[in-house]
Amino acid sequence: KGGLMITLQKWRVISLVVLGISAVLVLDTPPAIAESPFHPQCSLQSVRGTYGVFFVVSLDQGQQTLSGVGVITADGKGDFVSGTQTTNNGSQVCTNVELSGTYTVNANCTGTTSVSFTGQTESCSGSFTQSMVILGKGSLIKLSSTDPGSVTLTEEWQRLAD
Repeated sequence: KGGLMITLQKWRVISLVVLGISAVLVLDTPPAIAESPFHPQCSLQSVRGTYGVFFVVSLDQGQQTLSGVGVITADGKGDFVSGTQTTNNGSQVCTNVELSGTYTVNANCTGTTSVSFTGQTESCSGSFTQSMVILGKGSLIKLSSTDPGSVTLTEEWQRLAD
């Protein structure tokens, strides 16, 4: 009977040690962020293909509003390889404005853009920078101006069918 008690005590101690080690391993393991739908992972490749663009921007501390539509193509490597847009500020319409530029993407699906636009006149040409958030594995991008004096009222890029 005494030998049985020692064996049971050994099993209790071994069981507690195994349980304790298991708890440490489970609690010390970092969460699987990449697998969580609440923490998507993004990269330059998340922004690729051709996007339909729509925007409304307030310029010159709210003295002027600019709206426009267009298309822009991203290569999935950090460059906008082509694009055109049409803009209207209420007194001038700019058509066939060519777009080019670069972008960055963070793992948390935020990023930046730097875009140059070239139109037929100097007033239809320039550049802008933005912050962006990438949604739906890159199918939708929402952007906000980071240029002083410019406030994005709305800007969305929707990936067009491949």
